[in-house]
Amino acid sequence: DEIANMAKAADFFATSLAQREQGLRESVAELRALGEVTRAVNSSVDLETVLTTIVTKATQLSGTEAGAIYVFDDINHEFQLRATYGLSESMVAELRRSRIRLGQTGVSEAVERRAPIQVPDIQSDPTITLDVIIRAGFRAILYVPLLGAEKIVGALVVRRKQPGEFSKSSIELLQTFAAQSVLAIQNAWLFSEIAEKGRQLAEA
Repeated sequence: DEIANMAKAADFFATSLAQREQGLRESVAELRALGEVTRAVNSSVDLETVLTTIVTKATQLSGTEAGAIYVFDDINHEFQLRATYGLSESMVAELRRSRIRLGQTGVSEAVERRAPIQVPDIQSDPTITLDVIIRAGFRAILYVPLLGAEKIVGALVVRRKQPGEFSKSSIELLQTFAAQSVLAIQNAWLFSEIAEKGRQLAEA
């Protein structure tokens, strides 16, 4: 009986150690990815490159198959697709043609609520997303708003073919990537404003 208990204790210890090692590996991977994203934000003025880096890392580390970053267009009041990962060219083309306006899909809902929104199974609420996503076989979606101090910036979206809820740690990680996306987009806007003012001064 004592030997059986010792064996159980050894099994428990081995399992616990394996879980801790897995957790450490995931933490290291997350830190490396965040380091790469931070370097991309600080070193590149090409917004597409930075956002593609962010959405790639966000998708890979959240255990999802596809991701996208939308940037809000103040003039037309719609969300424009700016970066994707894990989607076919035909899907990207269709998503670019699909104009998402305020009040439409989970992208807008997350922004309006100023909080992440997850849909564990699209089949329970197909109105939350676009038909192209449903046709591609995606089942679970997480929308994370990109928000500035005073304005809507956009949204980070990850999609998974396996239904089910997203873990709290995945949501928190994606919120970190969302904050990096906001910084990158605002940097690009600022750079564009400075370039435009420089052009106007040169013309004057």
